[in-house]
Amino acid sequence: MKKKTILILGGTLMQVPVIQSAKSQGYYVITADYLPNNIGHKFADEYFNISTTDKEGILQLARQKNIDGILAYASDPAAPTAAFVSEQIGLPGNKYSVVNMMSNKTLFRQFLYNNHFPTPENHSFNDYDSFKSYINKINYPVIIKPVDSSGSKGISIIINRDINLKTIYNNAIEYSRKKEIIVEKIIEGNQLHGDAFVENGNLIMMYLGDQNFDDSINKLVPCYTIWPSKSNEKVISHIENQIQEFIQLSGFKNGGLNIEIRIEKETGIPYIIEIGPRNGGHFTPDTIHYATNFDFAKNSVNVALGGKITYHKTIKQGYFANLILHSNQTGIYKGITFKKELENKIIEYHIYKNEGDIIYPYNGSNTAIGVAIVKFNNYTEAIETLNNAYKYYIINLA
Repeated sequence: MKKKTILILGGTLMQVPVIQSAKSQGYYVITADYLPNNIGHKFADEYFNISTTDKEGILQLARQKNIDGILAYASDPAAPTAAFVSEQIGLPGNKYSVVNMMSNKTLFRQFLYNNHFPTPENHSFNDYDSFKSYINKINYPVIIKPVDSSGSKGISIIINRDINLKTIYNNAIEYSRKKEIIVEKIIEGNQLHGDAFVENGNLIMMYLGDQNFDDSINKLVPCYTIWPSKSNEKVISHIENQIQEFIQLSGFKNGGLNIEIRIEKETGIPYIIEIGPRNGGHFTPDTIHYATNFDFAKNSVNVALGGKITYHKTIKQGYFANLILHSNQTGIYKGITFKKELENKIIEYHIYKNEGDIIYPYNGSNTAIGVAIVKFNNYTEAIETLNNAYKYYIINLA
């Protein structure tokens, strides 16, 4: 009997858990991206050097290999491609129009506005002169983002007029595949972050934590999330209702979601910042798996092949975090040293860089050095350790 074949888009460390899960379930695994040295390809049965954003190239491969399912896991750019291919050849998956809307900040914000979800004031641009004219008329602070990037790449904050607008615009445009940016009013308040899972249009699992930023390096790039959030049950329940309503209105049917919510400081109103049509990066689903026993990797494979999910959710004692390991300076990577105060709390860690790689200050997920999944006994211990993490690990640079 022929094994079912699944095409997994991407082969980075963050895709390794889902590749291994598919293999352990007895499926034939094909991986594809434009980086043949990515570690995930070593675990696959076959690898093809095709960019995950090349929709027609991936479609041709899918037809050639007669695949039974396609999956984008922990990858924003790959999500529209997976939806496009599944729709074109009748595989299990979500509609391309839905995933494309969720992957484009302009379309996403417009959808939220049209359906009366709280959403920050925003405006999109694809030329510098219009952007400059708009910026010179509005009140600050605002945040500038590429409409279709991920991992906080290309993002800037404008807090006053004493700033080089051209540099900010070019930085955002550089990371946009569509060469379009969006300007948003900043929602001041705490940020919640986590993953969810949808089956047949129903939100069956969502687990949110408190996301924090290292203001000493970059106020825009998350440095850790602690699960579970300290937000009260009423707030979490309200957010669950918002997400379920979004799922029903958008038509998203199956699979993982990565969610960011900002709780407005003055009003307490939850604003949806992002609902990504895939599981989160930096081992977010793996951290939540430790915290809840819900296996995102296994269930993502199952729904991509048209199967049912295996629902196991048991909230475990303690607090779990994914600590993004990073540097505040440029240098040549020579390894990492953990001090015992942190090392004793680490469940597992993953290093994205190789010795000899050039390391840059942390200004986006592409400059992260790695991630550690950490367990704490209580929330206070987690906050105190993670807010002072620079004391507990050393990035060795030459």
